[in-house]
Amino acid sequence: MKDLYGYKRYRKQLLRGLRRYNRFSRFCRIAEKLSRESFKNTRRYMRFFSTLSLLFVISFLATRDWYHGWYGILCTFFDVSVFDGMQFDWSLIWEFGKLFFQLGMLIVFVFAFINIFKRCQAKHYERRYYAQAATCMENQHSVCFTGPPGSGKSSSGGDWAVNVAMRRWEDLKYEYHTKKRQLRNYARLGQTEELEKFKALEEAYTFFKSRERWYVPCLATTFGMRVGGRYSYKANNSFFTQQQRIPEYCVIFDDEAGGSKGADTSSKVADNVADFYRYVRHYGDFILIMTEQGDDGTGKYIRKCLDDTIYCKSQKWVVRPGFLLRRWQKMRRKLIRREEKGKYRPRYNAFVYYFGRIARTIGYRRIDFRSMGNIEHSDGGDIAGREGIILLPSRLVYDYDDRAYRFTYKAKDLPLELEGWDRLTLRPEDDIRNVSVVRKAGENQKGA
Repeated sequence: MKDLYGYKRYRKQLLRGLRRYNRFSRFCRIAEKLSRESFKNTRRYMRFFSTLSLLFVISFLATRDWYHGWYGILCTFFDVSVFDGMQFDWSLIWEFGKLFFQLGMLIVFVFAFINIFKRCQAKHYERRYYAQAATCMENQHSVCFTGPPGSGKSSSGGDWAVNVAMRRWEDLKYEYHTKKRQLRNYARLGQTEELEKFKALEEAYTFFKSRERWYVPCLATTFGMRVGGRYSYKANNSFFTQQQRIPEYCVIFDDEAGGSKGADTSSKVADNVADFYRYVRHYGDFILIMTEQGDDGTGKYIRKCLDDTIYCKSQKWVVRPGFLLRRWQKMRRKLIRREEKGKYRPRYNAFVYYFGRIARTIGYRRIDFRSMGNIEHSDGGDIAGREGIILLPSRLVYDYDDRAYRFTYKAKDLPLELEGWDRLTLRPEDDIRNVSVVRKAGENQKGA
């Protein structure tokens, strides 16, 4: 009997642990899904607080005489005759308590209006983003985003590439399904050029359609991007040297274009590379979206073919979930203290991790920009000098590694060997401005 009782107890504990493990796994799965939402978390957050604020405003105005509200309270508070013959009796304390309570309600009333305004602002930003996504690059074929690191040029360029690729895929499907019904008319009327165009369209449509389940149609990028669980196609140097055929209607996103096609390549560029940028519309009706840190970072043969050079000034996080971020900061400090002391709580650790990830998906990125037009021409075009903002969700509509170029770091495989300072004065071998020391070290490495 004792062994049977022990077995039942062990089985009960085992089943309990299994249920806890399943609940934890289910929580992680749901939290991971929520952390990948671009707009829904912002809608939920703003809808929750704006609903509470609206209910408070309605109840505040419905349960008191609003005409004599804040004005009467302030007049009473600043009337010094109230303090004549003051006695600490309960009636006086009660009156002051009601006064401070009403003032507190007024403060909450103001914050409620601010929350309602933020809800309207977030809705306006969302509508503006979709309008921006639907109209970007309607009459352009090649643009370049420039700006310092962190200004939002890669985020903007990637978002434009994704939205333009979705629009181009719809255009390709429409062109294919309409023109395939006109083949007899083309043949009867002797329109051989239309038959040649349809052949290229058919090959592009068949290629993208057969791989639509795994890859994003009409999108090729120079680094990995994932949209809705599907990856983009790989754009390599063979694209620009015309050694690999590109399907029609393809959108090419070339991040940090000056790394391989910088300004120093202008005098020695091959004809096939220069012709690709010159005839980008003729070769396959392609769309080129590039990023570079400087306006003149790419070769002149690229700059003179650009429709627009967009200078990204700065990037700002708007409609921030301030309440959630403050709570997350407190929980993060608590987690670090516990981990440093060796107290490991897996569920609390996972909760803080996903809480921070979900909180950072709320809001929008505001990127201020200035259109510089074609910088190789004196007037720059009609759009030169135009300023505006680009709105993106805080959690972008695509996934990418913001440290994708870490493999180019020459010292990434070297051991960590940092020296600490033991003095405040500099010696010749310590001065970083002593370029001869750096040059000599580089020459020694090259010789080795």
